[in-house]
Order: sequence, then structure tokens, then C-alpha cells
Amino acid sequence: MKFIDTKLFEIENSTNFSLKVKIIHGKKLGRKLNFPTANFDFKDIVNTPYYGVYAVYVLYDNEKHMGVMNFGTKPSFDDDSVNGEVHIFDFDEDIYEKEIEIFFVEKLRDQQKFNSLDELKAQIEKDKLKALSILKSQD
Repeated sequence: MKFIDTKLFEIENSTNFSLKVKIIHGKKLGRKLNFPTANFDFKDIVNTPYYGVYAVYVLYDNEKHMGVMNFGTKPSFDDDSVNGEVHIFDFDEDIYEKEIEIFFVEKLRDQQKFNSLDELKAQIEKDKLKALSILKSQD
């Protein structure tokens, strides 16, 4: 098992940390909530205090996109496998098996378990609006 080097992974407030990841097929849970996500695997990285939801920039095919990312487990689905998923705003391309680079901008909140899909969907919408506000202020 790998652990994230906390000196390298300083994202509590805001940094220039990025990850290059290959997009994999997920369970399509985000799509069911009208927030399709690009999924990537973190099965070797566990026990990190950095699980949570982040405002991010995504670099794909030399173009920068805004997004919101969940990094960690899926407590609302009782899924403790570690992964990442990013909802890229205004983006509709097939990027399975392609590489993207994700730039962490700001942590929005810690992970939490929701009592219903409607509650989760409402929170994702709030996360998206907050991420947009943060990212637009940096452009």
C-alpha cells in the first residue's frame, strides 16, 4: 500500500498540486444523478486525511476545464474502495482510457454520508456552484 506524502500533497488550503490519471469506467452513479464523472483509480492510496471534495482544473488535450472532484470513498453508497471522480463542467467527450491532469485548487468540504440520493444531488449542486465561484475568481 502507498500513502500520500503529506509534504508533497499540501492541498488543505490551496496549492499547485496536480495528478495525472488514466480515466476508467466507473459505476455510472454520477450519471444517474445528472452529474457524469470521469473516474480514476486510487486503490493503492489509503489512509489519507485528504479525502474530500475539491474545486479543480482539468487539463485534457491541451485545454483547461473547470470541475469539481470527489477524492476518497463513497460513504453514501457504503463503498469503502478508494477512488477519484471528477465532474468536468460543460464537457461531453469520451475520454475513457485517456489521460487527464487534475489541478487541485481548493478543498470545498470533507466527505460525508447522505441519507438519500436527493440530498446528495442537492449537495453536489452546491459544490458545483461553490467550485465555479472559486475557479472563475482565479481566471
